[in-house]
Amino acid sequence: MKKLLALILCVMMFVSVIPTSAFAGGAAVDNPLYSASEYAEQIKNMIKNTKSNIEKSYKFLAADQVVYGSAKAMDDIIVGLVDGIGDTLIEKNLMKKAGVDAVKDNVRSYIDGAVADKISENYYKALDKDGKRDPILYAQLVADSIQGALTDKDFQKGYEAVATYWALASLIKDTRDSLKDARKDFAASVDKKFQADFAKKYTALVDEYIDTFDTAAAKALSNEVAQYALDALMLPVENAHTTGTKAANDTYKATATDLANVKKAADKATATDLAVADAKFDLAQAVYDRIMNSTTADADTKKQAIEAYAAAVDAYAQAQKDYEAGMKANQKAYDDGIKEAQKTRDEQLLTADTTYLQDASKAHTEWAGEYEFVDIYPWATSPYYGIPSVGSWISDN
Repeated sequence: MKKLLALILCVMMFVSVIPTSAFAGGAAVDNPLYSASEYAEQIKNMIKNTKSNIEKSYKFLAADQVVYGSAKAMDDIIVGLVDGIGDTLIEKNLMKKAGVDAVKDNVRSYIDGAVADKISENYYKALDKDGKRDPILYAQLVADSIQGALTDKDFQKGYEAVATYWALASLIKDTRDSLKDARKDFAASVDKKFQADFAKKYTALVDEYIDTFDTAAAKALSNEVAQYALDALMLPVENAHTTGTKAANDTYKATATDLANVKKAADKATATDLAVADAKFDLAQAVYDRIMNSTTADADTKKQAIEAYAAAVDAYAQAQKDYEAGMKANQKAYDDGIKEAQKTRDEQLLTADTTYLQDASKAHTEWAGEYEFVDIYPWATSPYYGIPSVGSWISDN
């Protein structure tokens, strides 16, 4: 619509110029035949240009409508594809709406780049014979690029992967719920007396390979207690590591701050020396100018003034060199100090990490004898049997 209004405005401006241009170049107002011929030529051009502009306006409008329709359809397809499988997961509390929306944005981001690449690769198809962009050809290019991106094998595979993952996640949620119910039914059907007798009479199997519900519960409780014991053993180890790491980092930060303050003071002193030298030079130059411009100063006085001014120039030049050398030395001292502080910090961190690993190993060794290193699956026929969790379908087990 903006393009259409712009073209209409151009036509109106062109028409508004006609009365003036019809009599331009000295055309006689009182010569109706001459004026009429001028008008005829202008009207002919006006009709031609107006027709052309109207055609262009509708052409641009049609192109805009095609591009808009293609873009809207593209986004609708993305939303439809994601919502088609995402809504089910939201209903089953496997995913929040924000998560589904994030997937939509990820798909949009992929399509955004894919369509842009296709338009760039085939842009030549949108050009007319004069090398200018034709709106209809461009609209067709956009539509084709969107269609190509949506039907691209990489996009299709990507969408299929997402759809498969979500579908399996939904299936596993349903299966897990069913297995929980089936597991409860199985537990209720177990012969309690047989279970108790089995635990007493088949001790080797119960210790290593076959757990009843009772022995599994006992081992789980034992392991929970053992975990508390391990946590208690590891607490001082964790605290010591945290304290050591914090001390190393704090010391480094404090040292870096001190080094920065020392450099700042040194830079200030070095700059002050240059400022003093600059002031002395200004004074020497003022004395030189006063003597050289004096009408009463004799030749010897002026000679002395020239020598003093030359000495002041040399002194100031040396002060500038000293300033640069001083600033460089200050920076080097700071850099060397930082490197040394970093080295000290790294050594302290390494010591803290090494101590942690050694103490943690001791704690685990002390704790290991209290833990049942077996998979607890009551009456399981395989150590991998159990209620699957979402995503377990992708594991090796």
